[in-house]
Amino acid sequence: NRAFGCVRLQAPVTGLLDTLRIYFGFSDMQYNIRIYDDIIAGQKSGGVLSSTSGGATHSGWYVVALPTPLSVSAGEYFAVDVEFIAQTGNNNPLRFDKSGQDCGCSYIDNDGVGTYSLYEGNLMIHAGVTQPAATPTPDPSTGLSSQVWSLYE
Repeated sequence: NRAFGCVRLQAPVTGLLDTLRIYFGFSDMQYNIRIYDDIIAGQKSGGVLSSTSGGATHSGWYVVALPTPLSVSAGEYFAVDVEFIAQTGNNNPLRFDKSGQDCGCSYIDNDGVGTYSLYEGNLMIHAGVTQPAATPTPDPSTGLSSQVWSLYE
């Protein structure tokens, strides 16, 4: 079972977009990630700026390092596109945070043809931007560095 989710995010600071934080709803999932310039009216714009793929062995949050960090400026928009591939029998691998106000930045593509529809609910995909002067220090309790995270706010 495949599902495609894309989130339009805005860089909170100038720095390097180098990490993603993604929630996987099932164990033994595969993913393909592509970063684009933006997503406008359901269409990704620009070429692929960075990409990676891999797997999740258990459900929950994963931190995924981008093999090619991207320079971003504060306020710059970009799109994180994730193809979630779940094992047979695990329907709808997309996960949404419905606890807050809808950001209006989450898109889904159920058939994989590349046309995305705006979705009410926030896909659980975040991006980490490291400022050049900052040396990321992992938090011992979470393993996450002191990056500035771009959420859907």
